[in-house]
Amino acid sequence: MSSTKPHEGPAPDSPSDVRALSPRPNLEYERKQAKQLLDQLKRGDPEAIARLAKHKHDSSGGFQLSDAQFTIAREYGFTSWPRLVEYFETLARHEQDLATSSRGGTVASLESWARTIQADHREKRTWVAQYLAAYVPRFHGRSVDQVLASEVTIDDAKLATARMNRYPSWEVMISDQKPRDVGDAWAFYDSPLIKASRAAGAGDLAEVERLVAAHPELLGPGSGLAHDVILREIKEPSQSTRHAYDWLAARMDLQPSLNRMALGHMRMKPDHMRRLLNLGADPHWLPPNGYTVLEHAMVRAWNGGVVDLIAARVKPRPGFWISAGLGDADAVTRYFDKTGDLTDEARINRPDFTAMGAMPLPSNPSGSDEIIIWEAFLIATFNERFAVLDVLLDRGFPVDYIGWGQPMTHFAVAEGRPELLQYLIKRGADLDLKGWRPHISARELAEQHFLNPHGLPNAARILELCGGRDPETLRREREERRAQRVMATAPQVEKAFNYARQDAVATGLDAVGQESLFIGLLREAGMPVAILADAGVNLGRMRSTLADRLNSVEVDVPAEMTANPEVSAILLDARATAEQRKHDTLAPLHVFHALMQRASPPVLEVIQNAGGSQEKVLAKIERTLGDW
Repeated sequence: MSSTKPHEGPAPDSPSDVRALSPRPNLEYERKQAKQLLDQLKRGDPEAIARLAKHKHDSSGGFQLSDAQFTIAREYGFTSWPRLVEYFETLARHEQDLATSSRGGTVASLESWARTIQADHREKRTWVAQYLAAYVPRFHGRSVDQVLASEVTIDDAKLATARMNRYPSWEVMISDQKPRDVGDAWAFYDSPLIKASRAAGAGDLAEVERLVAAHPELLGPGSGLAHDVILREIKEPSQSTRHAYDWLAARMDLQPSLNRMALGHMRMKPDHMRRLLNLGADPHWLPPNGYTVLEHAMVRAWNGGVVDLIAARVKPRPGFWISAGLGDADAVTRYFDKTGDLTDEARINRPDFTAMGAMPLPSNPSGSDEIIIWEAFLIATFNERFAVLDVLLDRGFPVDYIGWGQPMTHFAVAEGRPELLQYLIKRGADLDLKGWRPHISARELAEQHFLNPHGLPNAARILELCGGRDPETLRREREERRAQRVMATAPQVEKAFNYARQDAVATGLDAVGQESLFIGLLREAGMPVAILADAGVNLGRMRSTLADRLNSVEVDVPAEMTANPEVSAILLDARATAEQRKHDTLAPLHVFHALMQRASPPVLEVIQNAGGSQEKVLAKIERTLGDW
């Protein structure tokens, strides 16, 4: 390759200057295309020469493979072939999909997110430039300013949306989104996996054995049964959970599940990791995406104690952000030169947060000092490595950095971390700086969390540190607002009641009765179905009994069709329960609770014939409401 040839090109002026990648990009295919283009150039093919000339590439020294590679890269919008390779390699890591979160969403929500990217680009928000620079070829590796100064099309925004969900393209992502089927909840909660997991949790190994005999795939690779059994053993160890673990270990290889679980999860506790390692999870395992177990834990567990347990068993790779996650302030200091700038070593082994974590957090390939220090700052904050944070802040990194939409004070408040919040305040953090989505300050967020009915951790202490308003004043204002508002009704409740009205019409009634309300809740196929399953109801038997009513076609409902007095009382009871528990929205669970308290003989008969009881169903509902 000639050293005189320029192999970096400018960003294209317009999206019309580039062609789209294949829906399933493949690096080997592009390499073959480059070789084919080189052959055409050497034969003097006019079209091939025109393609090369379009990008003002100097080929005076004779055609070489680098000329063809550069041409292909520029046609997609990349500034160089190495940038194209970098993009494809990142995509390959993301498709390993070690994240535990679900991918994608409804088509409507994905389209909405793409429009948000366009809108926030117009608002010149830094976070969206980071996404575009990571995921769109013609922006790949460009600076924030360059991206914000460019036009962004809806196709650019859709590609960024797909890539943040670990898909190679919008087309592939949309084809993977399945429309929600009313029967999905029934099938899920009545599936062999859920039933086996429930039986294992109850210590009923005979039932687990029966289910495994009937469904041997439960012991196959990727089965969720191993994960569920291990999770119970590490979170709530008991003689029963150990028996289930030993029973399963004698029948399948648990090592893959142990290793994957050692990658960590948000808010993981050190005791859980210690038990996992004691069970045999291998801290030396290298996942397919190329990042170590230790590095995953730094990103995913949000707990320095978890990281320390793994670090004591392995030799960490060198890396600026890795040293930050370990809390090694001396090592972090050595990544700065005498003038305070980062050394070249700080740019080696950079993290790919999207590949390792549940949250899409792309790393901008441009590698500016600010971005690279931010990566270390983020990991040090997650793991509360205060000495490292001192090193970074003392060298000028802003404590209120908001390039990703929220300063780290918001993280400290949301996660209930008083020590971290106190540290950031001491270092000069602005508690009135408003973030993006929600557009709110840390002080305001602390007040909201203090009033949260779920009892978020350290809420009172966090409020105090933020200098929020008096707790009694906040409570009084909340009660005044609650007294003045009309409680919202969840769309699922409205949908369930509409199903109930249809059932009433189909069965010849002039008002919705208890049985129709029960059918409506079941047809909505959400939480009530899960409650019945957890309460020991045989969903298959119940579904078979009610098949005609659950699967009935939609019918026209008279506008005057409403609830009979009995159901009206149930709905009032449900609203009273929601108010009493200080819930802001009337949900199907409130309605189901009120229905089961007043359950009529026909409703109870359906439940009893499927192996359930009113007492068990009510107990499960109340336990769930208590956790809400």
